[in-house]
Amino acid sequence: MATATENQSKGSVSEKHLDASQQPIGSSIIAPNNEAQHAASDEKKMSLLQGIKLYPKAVGWSMILSSALIMEGYDLALLGSLFGNEQFKRKYGVLNPDSGKWAVPAPWQSALYVFEYDGRKT
Repeated sequence: MATATENQSKGSVSEKHLDASQQPIGSSIIAPNNEAQHAASDEKKMSLLQGIKLYPKAVGWSMILSSALIMEGYDLALLGSLFGNEQFKRKYGVLNPDSGKWAVPAPWQSALYVFEYDGRKT
């Protein structure tokens, strides 16, 4: 009875002696593609303006998606800063008679945060 080590060594020896028609498919697929290598090296050498002119759709999609991510981060900070804004507090808040300061009531703040969170999910 052969051991696992002997089976592994037999398998590797037999694979080494296979002709090209019997080689595993992966070895022929992984062969380098000269055309792709030249295209990649050409793209690395081109300037920013050349890249923009060559790939305008890719640049447009990149700008749209980047803008969406930037606006998502801005949206998260915007609501909190509104509650601290004096004009916002005067327009939508109530006057505290003891301190004489304006503040947006806690139930309204909670509701706005919940609506903002739900709006991001849709």
